[in-house]
Amino acid sequence: MAYVIEVACTGCTACVGFCPVGAIRGVKGSLHEIDPKRCIECGACGRVCPSEAVIDDRGEVVARLRISEWPRPRFDLSACIGCACCVESCPVDCLEMEGGLSGGFGEAPRLARPRNCVSCERCLRICPVSCVTMKPGTALGGTTGRSEGGIA
Repeated sequence: MAYVIEVACTGCTACVGFCPVGAIRGVKGSLHEIDPKRCIECGACGRVCPSEAVIDDRGEVVARLRISEWPRPRFDLSACIGCACCVESCPVDCLEMEGGLSGGFGEAPRLARPRNCVSCERCLRICPVSCVTMKPGTALGGTTGRSEGGIA
């Protein structure tokens, strides 16, 4: 179920700029709407809404959160199989494959563009070996979101 913008919306348009799939429409100063067919339920709109007018798929208000505190993916490379499902599923192209896994197996994912990440958790949900976790505020200081031996 898609997220919904309630009447508390002031039409500030903050959500429009953060929606990675262009699912939000509205005119400045008026109530905005989320297209349920396009919404990927990432919550970015709610985390930037100064009015806390966004309701999630459980009927709860999405709390505003500083971008630096948004959860970002971390990869346990000891479990990763290098399938690239996480990279291919990312709607904002913030992940990429590089280098190799220990033992010389393929490439490994890394958070290449952490400021692009909208914390949608698609990488977490699609990983067939559960090597992705989301950690608040990680990787904005230039780290890669990788962990060689375990989850950092």
